Amino acid sequence: MNQTTEKNNSNQVVRLSISTLEGIFYEGDVRSVNLSTVTGGAIMLQPNRTPFISNIAVGKLSINEPNDPDYKLCVIGGGVVFADSKRIKIITDDIIDSKDIDINRAKRDREEALAHLKETDKDDKAKFELQLRKAIARINISNSKK
Repeated sequence: MNQTTEKNNSNQVVRLSISTLEGIFYEGDVRSVNLSTVTGGAIMLQPNRTPFISNIAVGKLSINEPNDPDYKLCVIGGGVVFADSKRIKIITDDIIDSKDIDINRAKRDREEALAHLKETDKDDKAKFELQLRKAIARINISNSKK
């Protein structure tokens, strides 16, 4: 590969790092990352962009890896994203690869959250609403793989 080709390929990818409390969940070069922000909705992060920072909404996160026609699908339970022209950094305490979703657990979590929402006072409501959103996101992603 000549220098021009190498330079063109490096402009088509951005370095993605997803960190959790347990360590690095993902690190590698990607073509794009799709996620939803709390205030702006769905966004695609690609190489050579202006700096960007936002809170991530609970939901689907998809990663477009070079030389792979399929997207890597994950469910993210919120977090923070920073992106610039060369890198995307995501910090979260809750992310799961779609291959690792336990659909039965997700359904139990959904039912548990719904039951608690009916019985709880408004101080605890936000906690169970978040649990419900996460469970529904896992169920939806799992169902979309089929």
